[in-house]
Amino acid sequence: FSTHQFSRHFNGNSVHFLVLRMESSFFLWVGSQNGCLKNLSVAMSTAFEKSPTACSLMGDASDLTSSALAAKLTKRTGGCQVFVSYNVPATDAATVNFVHESIVEEMSLRPDKFY
Repeated sequence: FSTHQFSRHFNGNSVHFLVLRMESSFFLWVGSQNGCLKNLSVAMSTAFEKSPTACSLMGDASDLTSSALAAKLTKRTGGCQVFVSYNVPATDAATVNFVHESIVEEMSLRPDKFY
């Protein structure tokens, strides 16, 4: 296991990221100042589908933000199993896109921290 933390600022708010890298998978926590774990999803590649399969493990199953982000990251990593906990209060498209772009940027700068 190895860990990696980074933060970004968007619309005057801090968004914090914590990555726990494991063998063939990683856990990504995204949140604000008040650390909590409200939603948790996982995504992985299968031999039956081109797009990753994702499901909610914990939290509000109708909030697909964690699942969608996990699926996008699984696809980006070429099939790595990805766990995502998205705990930013704002789930509007601009914030979610900012979070996704921040993760992709960090993955390109420090790929060894993710997979």
